[in-house]
Amino acid sequence: LKSDLKKCTTFVKKIKGGTAWSMKPDDIVRDVATLNLSRYVEEVVAAILEGNIKVTDIPAVLSLCKAMHHRYPDFLGNLSQGLWAVISGKVSDETGKNRRIYVRIVTEFLLNGFTTETKPLLKLITDVTGGKDGNYAVTDANVVVAFVKAAGFEIFGVVSEGARRYMKLIAEEAARLEAHQKELSDKTEQDKEKDLTVVASSKILAEGQEYSNKLSALLSERAVTDEVSKEFLTHCKGAYNTLTSSLVATHGKLQKMEKRCEQDRLLSGSLTDNREKGLVDARKLKESLLRSVEVLSDILDLPMPNLKEEENEETESGGVG
Repeated sequence: LKSDLKKCTTFVKKIKGGTAWSMKPDDIVRDVATLNLSRYVEEVVAAILEGNIKVTDIPAVLSLCKAMHHRYPDFLGNLSQGLWAVISGKVSDETGKNRRIYVRIVTEFLLNGFTTETKPLLKLITDVTGGKDGNYAVTDANVVVAFVKAAGFEIFGVVSEGARRYMKLIAEEAARLEAHQKELSDKTEQDKEKDLTVVASSKILAEGQEYSNKLSALLSERAVTDEVSKEFLTHCKGAYNTLTSSLVATHGKLQKMEKRCEQDRLLSGSLTDNREKGLVDARKLKESLLRSVEVLSDILDLPMPNLKEEENEETESGGVG
């Protein structure tokens, strides 16, 4: 009994300390299956919520949640309540990161069939995208991006450009290899040795084809109804349009600011602290918007905006002097 108690306590400590997330998923499942954690369900929930979960830890976290959910019916409800308390709570620098991680986790709960309830997630996305009144004044782009990254085709029903390119590349390389092998079969051994044609190896193509087949299979599965999918997609597209407009406007303002700062450097030799800070902040804002728009563009299969470079005024006027 003492031995079992010690093993259970050690397991909970691993979760709380984060070392559990470096374990193999099968080892986590085995531990949950062999340990009697019935008296530790609340402690496991608290350990997950108190642990410093990173994006790379999510697969291991999901393995633990799946195993606990199958053995202990009250586990998922308790954990979901804790996750949503942070997601729906007051946003701060401290809770911001956890909020994004937890959004991905509750989305994965939906994708993995742990739950079929979509209302809380749909309400969250409606709120953060500003979709309730249709104006799409985005209040938390980070949460939108976190959700979109996790949701993918199973919620949106959209195949990303990256996935299409990958599947097309595998098909093209397989056709090239087949044609090359057929061509070689008609050559003598001496000519085969002289052949320098570069094609993908059969092993690499087989692995790529296996992955492509899995991807094709996934693209036939949906986690939500068409009606719910349409709502999620509409709101995320609305957020994309808002963020894209902000990116284009910020890009234009930044170019003008950089030109003014360059002139100030030439005239004064340096920038004031306020202007230097303003320039740094503007660049960070643009980088943040760009990352967000790139994610939404890829996963929702929407075009990236054209960020035009402003021509030098001297060039436009034919020079000075």
